[in-house]
Amino acid sequence: MLTLLAAVLRISMALPGQATYYVDVNHPNASDENPGTEDQPFRTIQRAADIVSPGDTTNIKPGVYTRPQGRNRVVEIQRGGTETAPITFAGIGEGEVLLDNGFAGDWALYVNARFQPVDHVVIRGFTMTGGLSGGVYVRNSNGTVVERCRAVDNRGIGIFIGAGGAHQTVQRCEVARNYNGLKVGDNSEGSQPRRVTVQHNHCHDNANPDQPGNSDGIQCLGDGNVYSIVRGNVVHDNSDDGIDVGQGAEFTLIERNVVYNHVDPDGDGSGIKIGTHESYLPPGGGQLVRYNVLFNNKLRHFDLAGNYRVDERGKRPAPMILHNNTCYQSGGDVIYAESMDVILFNNIAHAPDNAPYWSCRLRGAAEEPPLAWSDFNLWGNRWIKDWDESLRTDLDAHTVEGDPQFNDTGNIAVNTDLASPDFGRVVSLDLRETSPAYGLGLDPFELIEKSLKKAPSDRRNEWKDAVRFALENTTRRVNSGAFPYP
Repeated sequence: MLTLLAAVLRISMALPGQATYYVDVNHPNASDENPGTEDQPFRTIQRAADIVSPGDTTNIKPGVYTRPQGRNRVVEIQRGGTETAPITFAGIGEGEVLLDNGFAGDWALYVNARFQPVDHVVIRGFTMTGGLSGGVYVRNSNGTVVERCRAVDNRGIGIFIGAGGAHQTVQRCEVARNYNGLKVGDNSEGSQPRRVTVQHNHCHDNANPDQPGNSDGIQCLGDGNVYSIVRGNVVHDNSDDGIDVGQGAEFTLIERNVVYNHVDPDGDGSGIKIGTHESYLPPGGGQLVRYNVLFNNKLRHFDLAGNYRVDERGKRPAPMILHNNTCYQSGGDVIYAESMDVILFNNIAHAPDNAPYWSCRLRGAAEEPPLAWSDFNLWGNRWIKDWDESLRTDLDAHTVEGDPQFNDTGNIAVNTDLASPDFGRVVSLDLRETSPAYGLGLDPFELIEKSLKKAPSDRRNEWKDAVRFALENTTRRVNSGAFPYP
């Protein structure tokens, strides 16, 4: 009897928080009065969201899910899990699980931790559309994951991670044809998310027809947005910029992204923009930018800015470190750094098509000139052009001027299949064996260490912060440009 009782207790202790619910809008007997089993599923996702507990999984079968009567969202999640027992909402089966807000409500899916903790939620396998504010909003949530989703055709932000929280992840998602793409943080004075990972997403063709200059593929913004990661994304054909890491954001790791075709006549058209003048926030710095491939952006491939405002003089942030990036076919200056500290090595910057522009240009003023250390690059122009139009012959002792000898620039192609192990692979921008880039670069770890010795005496602490962050995220290796892939 005691043995039987112990067994029953063990079973009963395992049951809470381990439920699996089913939602199937097309099932003939679907009802929110059902128990949520596969044979008697719920009709709305909201019903499951209202009762789930840590460790529970809700499986949603293909169909079109719209806002329940009297609600503003297709689903609003206000119950969370734990790190070891997350709550999961997963689209299953053959066909699309479509959350359509019908351009009448704000968000198609809203993880709302505004008033109470809603952490460790997994959102997988949905398509969100028809939101007037956007597709997905993850608000002040910790450890929440949005993966293998599509946020398309929303009249707002495709996916928004905002208003605080930490360690959120957005991965393997398509974010397309929204008024803005994938956004982490904002330019307000409120709480910002931190340590967010945005990786292996396809962000393209996002454009606001009324304000095309505000539609980026990926944005990472806000004072307090620190140690976020933007990695392995394919970003193209957005009406403004590809990746915009705005004022206030600090120590962002931006690596292995492919950014191209930002050519809208009404947008800025930069590939990767960092720290520019679009907000009143204090300048951020310390970004580590590496192994990115950029081509065919109309303005600049890298548009970088520090403390360019008069009232910010003397507040220069930690330097940005750019290494092993490959740039081809820029309409303006390939790398443009304004009123900031920058460390450059092992980069390939093809000469701009337009003669007045330069492979690398520094901008600033005599009272606070830009500070740089640069070497072991392959520039289209031998020397960096300084703020006063002089050439920085004191830099780039080992840099080479020349043609990178890309394999076949007439047939550049990018793998945009999110299900492919080769997602993000660029065809025809690899280097020929005769390229001067081969054998040019040195081990990034060694060069990052070396850069600290070049720090101005009054800026050593800020350079030390950037170097420490870079070394913590770097292993020893050697190659020049982003090819061959790391």
